[in-house]
Amino acid sequence: MADVVAAAVKRRQAVLDRPAELVIDGVPLRFTKADAAKVRSRARAASRVHNEARPAAARTVIELVARKYADKLGENVLGGANLLDAGDVAALRREVAAEPAVHSLIDRLWPRLTAERVLRDLFASRAQLDAVAPALTAEERALLHRAPSAPWTPADVPLLEEVDELLGIDETAQRRAEERDRQRRLRDAQETLDMLHGSRSLDAETEDEAEELLAGDLLDAAGLADRQEETDYRSTAERASADRTWTYGHIIVDEAQELSAMAWRLLLRRCPTRSMTVVGDVAQTSTLAGATSWAEVLDPHLGRTWQLAELTVNYRTPSEIMDVATEVLAATGAATSAATSVRSTGVLPWAQQVPDAELADAVAEAALEFDKEEGTLGVLVPHSRLDAVRAAVESRLPADPDRADAPVVLPPEGAKGLEFDSVLVVDPAAVVAEGVRGWNDLYVVLTRATQRLGVLHPDELPAELSGLAPR
Repeated sequence: MADVVAAAVKRRQAVLDRPAELVIDGVPLRFTKADAAKVRSRARAASRVHNEARPAAARTVIELVARKYADKLGENVLGGANLLDAGDVAALRREVAAEPAVHSLIDRLWPRLTAERVLRDLFASRAQLDAVAPALTAEERALLHRAPSAPWTPADVPLLEEVDELLGIDETAQRRAEERDRQRRLRDAQETLDMLHGSRSLDAETEDEAEELLAGDLLDAAGLADRQEETDYRSTAERASADRTWTYGHIIVDEAQELSAMAWRLLLRRCPTRSMTVVGDVAQTSTLAGATSWAEVLDPHLGRTWQLAELTVNYRTPSEIMDVATEVLAATGAATSAATSVRSTGVLPWAQQVPDAELADAVAEAALEFDKEEGTLGVLVPHSRLDAVRAAVESRLPADPDRADAPVVLPPEGAKGLEFDSVLVVDPAAVVAEGVRGWNDLYVVLTRATQRLGVLHPDELPAELSGLAPR
């Protein structure tokens, strides 16, 4: 996708499908494709980032139009050199620079862009996607296509960041605003000093009074103006969150297996030292763009300079449950070794087959039984059954705002990073079938329990769960 968004930005730079016609003070001018190519070449040579190259693009457009204008106005009907001298041409250049039609041409050839505009325009146009993403399949391009009004998603954040890096910031307007503000403060400061000087007492009766120091004796207008600048009282964290370009000496990443290749580019941009602590489990990756191995995501950026430390001790999951989960771990295909559980509860995890039509009610009854045990309860359900199971469970166990350990009904991804004393897993075959990485999702839900695990299923259990005791 980095290549795709880079191509999308380049596609917005100085391209004409036909010559542009301009009229300046009644004089018709033609701006050709070759002229546009010259603008693109000079702007790209001036800066690798789009918005910072815009002033160079604007200067080139003005220069080319001014030269065409001068050639028309100063044409020697008898042949020979142009009748306009350098001063005349400079005056014409200033006239051209103020011409609205020229400003429109600059915006057309080298628009000032935002990351949001680039991505919205790209995703809204099948033609643009086909042009800038030939390496993607038609199906992949179709997944990117969406309406301009579609909301942004977490997966868009690294893409927006990537475009921002390609665009940069044209700081011309900001510098002008800052200079206007500085001049205003200088004027206000000078007026204040003048007022203090004018209101001084002229009735000094002694030599000491005549030598009294005034504000103007201690500082000038520039010094007084500097004192009016606002002090930034934000914390480091607040300033960092407001600055897209902020970098860090060390970064800690949790659930790192879920990050896409574009997300890794974003993080590594924020950490020039490449000093990071990365925590995750590739056996629990639930997104299509996430990691299947650490080498896959880290080697392209770090080579072999990173070190892997595997967790070999499992403090959460008792051995009875882990024996079952280990079979599912093998099915994920992750090159991860199962950690050894440090404890055993003596409680075997169980499975119960229930007719499909009775499944939601059976889950509610099982939840009622588990809820009698001490501790928390998580009911983990595939999306297709989420509403029915939640309604059934809430009918048996109404919400109680006074209970801190009230049972919760969650989809597989909602259980990531959580743990419960008791867990009910509903329809494991559907968990596998519906997930992008279904075996990983099943491994996650099985390993949320610290004490007890039950599985209810309408169809035959996957062979990997044959270690569950029948109920």
